[in-house]
Amino acid sequence: MSKSSPPRRARNPSSFGSVEEPKRGVPAHRIAILESTLGVSFDAIARPPAGARDGVPTVIRESSTIDMAFNTMPERPVRERLELREYRIWDRHIEAEFDREYSSSMRNSPQHLILFTALAHTQKLLYVWGCQHFGFKYESGASEQFKMWWTKTTIRMPKLVTTQRACVQWLYVDELKRLRDKKFVCRGLMGVEDGLAAAWETPIFLI
Repeated sequence: MSKSSPPRRARNPSSFGSVEEPKRGVPAHRIAILESTLGVSFDAIARPPAGARDGVPTVIRESSTIDMAFNTMPERPVRERLELREYRIWDRHIEAEFDREYSSSMRNSPQHLILFTALAHTQKLLYVWGCQHFGFKYESGASEQFKMWWTKTTIRMPKLVTTQRACVQWLYVDELKRLRDKKFVCRGLMGVEDGLAAAWETPIFLI
């Protein structure tokens, strides 16, 4: 197991320097994927690019939960809880390990990862990664350091994710571009096990 690294001290946004790293460059085919809103194949976005996990990650132990509850039919609730174990953070990549609990009052509903739960956790993944990148100390339950709202999401889910223990969800940041002092646009990929993948884009506003 990798050793945890001490949190970095927060920096003034004006001292971030270039945010369009890494210098290795983004493959042209991945830029095309992120700019496309239709016709994205699952295979093209189902895994992070080579080198995403190079180096020793920062490991953050986590014991919080992501909870989702809704109903499609009246009085037939569907619920899911992700019980988080840890986050592992690299330069442009983050992954989380968690256990899942699922229940449904719908007939013949198989045990599976709910898409909405994965999307909610995608925002958490980007937040934890962003704290590391911008130099803020991530603390579960503390006030937010920045806000984000998804503006583009292309999702492919060719099969149900049924893993319940030690499930892994990852997020890769392809591009982070400063628009003005405290506003950025961020684009990347996300995946869960071998059944869900997405390309996404969101603005980020530092508070």
